[in-house]
Amino acid sequence: RYGAWIAGRKADAPQHFEFAPNTVSFAVSADRRKLICLSIPFAKGWRAFVDGEEAPLMRANVQYMALALDAGEHEIRLAYATPLLREGACISALAAAALAAAALIRKRKAGGAGEKAHAGGKADYTEEIYRIYR
Repeated sequence: RYGAWIAGRKADAPQHFEFAPNTVSFAVSADRRKLICLSIPFAKGWRAFVDGEEAPLMRANVQYMALALDAGEHEIRLAYATPLLREGACISALAAAALAAAALIRKRKAGGAGEKAHAGGKADYTEEIYRIYR
């Protein structure tokens, strides 16, 4: 009896796993409508595609992902994208641009104040040092 149960479990087991950065793909066969539980921790960045169409991921056993499948052969693809990564990159780029603009404005407001103390691009403090140590 146990051998028959194991054989039944193997018939429904996922096949042809492929792993790529942030992606897991596999094929699965279901003899009837089933819920497939994946031992991948549930996270907001995961998206599931069943036969090329996006499908809702569910939380299973508190921490794992699950997919509802109809009977038949299915190609499953799970893709992960860090939530808010693009938004964070845009905010960082805007902050860097604002910092550069503020530095440029500050430099322009200072005007030529620093130019008198420079000769040929190098600071000339000879007169000031002579005055201090006199």
